[in-house]
Amino acid sequence: DDDDDDDKEEEEDSEEDSSSHEKENMPLYDLILQVKSHVPKGDVFNLLKRTSLKVIDADGVLMDVKSFGHQTLAYPYKKPNERHHEVQMSQLTFASAPKVLPDISHALRTDENVIRWMLLKRKKKMEPLIKYKAWTEEQRAAIESRESEMNRGRSRGSGSGREWR
Repeated sequence: DDDDDDDKEEEEDSEEDSSSHEKENMPLYDLILQVKSHVPKGDVFNLLKRTSLKVIDADGVLMDVKSFGHQTLAYPYKKPNERHHEVQMSQLTFASAPKVLPDISHALRTDENVIRWMLLKRKKKMEPLIKYKAWTEEQRAAIESRESEMNRGRSRGSGSGREWR
């Protein structure tokens, strides 16, 4: 029985190691979304939320969400009985296994508010999480004090805009 327990523990450890290794080597993707301009912001938010949940459910990591607001297009997009001169643009940056991409594409293709989308794979992969520095309160306070000192030095400077020390 002890040998069986040891084998099970080793299998669990190897599964944990492989899953953390897979997360470190997940490719980074950018999803650029163009949504109809008349769609309320709440609906755009829900679309981004549903897409993000698909990534998270596939053990992915959401890195960044950007909204570029309403953008006027260089030329109108024509669809049957529709013409679009302006869109709402958003960008999702995430790291995930490629298996989630067909699910995301299908969800965007079937959503009537999405005009166009583009999934781009970045060349750079996600760095291991241990390499990202966590901001501590001491670090934040030190940076803020340096910035305030620089601002005080600028206000005391001469009219020429330069301060010589």
